[in-house]
Amino acid sequence: AELRRATRRANRNARKLFARAIELDPGYAAAYAWLGRAHYEMATDGWTEFPADTLEQAETFAQKALAADSSSVEGLRTLARIHSIKFQMDRALSEIDQAITINPSDAEALADRGLILLWSGKPAAAVAAFEPAFVFDPNLRADYVSAHGLAYYELRRHRDAIRVLERGAARYPDYVVIRAVLVAAYGQLGETAEAKRNADAVRRLLPIFDPAVF
Repeated sequence: AELRRATRRANRNARKLFARAIELDPGYAAAYAWLGRAHYEMATDGWTEFPADTLEQAETFAQKALAADSSSVEGLRTLARIHSIKFQMDRALSEIDQAITINPSDAEALADRGLILLWSGKPAAAVAAFEPAFVFDPNLRADYVSAHGLAYYELRRHRDAIRVLERGAARYPDYVVIRAVLVAAYGQLGETAEAKRNADAVRRLLPIFDPAVF
């Protein structure tokens, strides 16, 4: 629940809880996997000064999850995320497809497949993965919402992007990436007032936000 809130503080709270779960049960694969996921999001959402080191920690925890349980869907998902951010796309797709084979109705595995396809430059295939994922779980976390919207944006389906992202912004008002993609989508449609509203929200939420880096 804390991790789903997608804020710096909630991420820190989630990491403490996952670490406590491991203290109580050192063989609990899911706790290692989710601790890895929390570190992954810490690195990719700008909540650490040392993203490369944090990403390595995330991979270590994911590997520990799979050592404890080779069929850990959460562990495979986390590894796939990490390898995709390292641009090891074939490896990431192989891992996420293993997760989907284990549980074909796992919404997050389908959504992670969408993410990997998006970063592989295949937005249409990404949308095809995201759509059933959100049917299985309409309340997927904020990073999936932003990626779903970005896939539509890359297809120049800006109204669809805005529809997805505005719904996500209502659920996750403090998640900067959703707002940033909304700025771009509204800007493409020439709706400058809405673009400015979201740009102001981005600056308020994350004053150090750099559009060029983003």
